[in-house]
Amino acid sequence: MEYLLDRIKELIDPILQSKQVDLVELKLGRQKGRLHLRFFVDKPEGGIMLSECADLNVELGKILDEAGLIQEGLVLDVSSPGLDRPLTTVKDFKRVINRDIKVFLSEAIEERKEFQGKLVSVEEDRIIISFENRFVTIPLDKINKAKQAI
Repeated sequence: MEYLLDRIKELIDPILQSKQVDLVELKLGRQKGRLHLRFFVDKPEGGIMLSECADLNVELGKILDEAGLIQEGLVLDVSSPGLDRPLTTVKDFKRVINRDIKVFLSEAIEERKEFQGKLVSVEEDRIIISFENRFVTIPLDKINKAKQAI
């Protein structure tokens, strides 16, 4: 299964790059006896439109059909991961600079394990948020969970 997902990613990557779309997550599973392939995609700035997801659905479907990787019937779904998607990579955090985020930590910083504030800066190993009129530096390896605050 992992090999199949990796091969699918290789096939679709050129199309996503040409459209400046990021693959956030790819899921393959069964639902009601049918094979479902779900692509969660987004754009680095401004989010992705429903019409863009629909166009990608058609394009990706053609590529997968031509490649012949999956021999049985397949339900293909291309959609946005939503505003409350988890922030897990440096790229994810950079996408939401100057927005409010909520961060849950594995160990306390300044006697707190949870912060909500404006993301000010992102570096390779830490983020800086504006919290209660001050700045807090949070190492990425101390973050259990983070998401955009809505």
